[in-house]
Amino acid sequence: MPRPISITKERILDAAYKKVERSGGGSLTIRGLGDELGCSTQPIFSSFQSLEGLQKAVKEKAASSFKKYVNFPLKGFPPLKSIGLRYIRFASKEPHLFHLLFEGDDGVSYLDGDKLLTADPKILEIVMRETGLSKDDCGLLYLENWIFAHGLAVMIVNKSLLFDEKNISRMLSDVYQGTLERFLNQERGGKI
Repeated sequence: MPRPISITKERILDAAYKKVERSGGGSLTIRGLGDELGCSTQPIFSSFQSLEGLQKAVKEKAASSFKKYVNFPLKGFPPLKSIGLRYIRFASKEPHLFHLLFEGDDGVSYLDGDKLLTADPKILEIVMRETGLSKDDCGLLYLENWIFAHGLAVMIVNKSLLFDEKNISRMLSDVYQGTLERFLNQERGGKI
């Protein structure tokens, strides 16, 4: 009877994810992970074939965690502001995962292929209902607000600037209201 597998693919992935979360993507090695798990490199290679395969799985898990975190609405905030605040909080609380997803050393960002730049259709519907803007304009409103939130998040992760949440909230409101006013003015026949 074959021996049961004690080092499962899920256990390996969880340990790799926690390693990257704690110490960054550059800290992940097959040998180091084997040492942490108390096993040889063989179970890791059997499950993921290569370090690149393991890194890809960790990045996919990080992307899933990120989407769940950001799309969990904050009570008392409009949807786009909630997303912006959660995005910045994720960057602040999980700088290594944020770096992995958006500033990857491998040259492949989570932004590739418009994975993030497309707003959740449910959020677009809410914004369309609240603002009266077209779907295309709501998509652009989302994108412009996201770009601003991303810039703040990068500055916070890189410790370029430090902001408190009250100021971040105010800045997100200013950008949203200013961008929205521009779209509404344009729809009324005004100039951009």
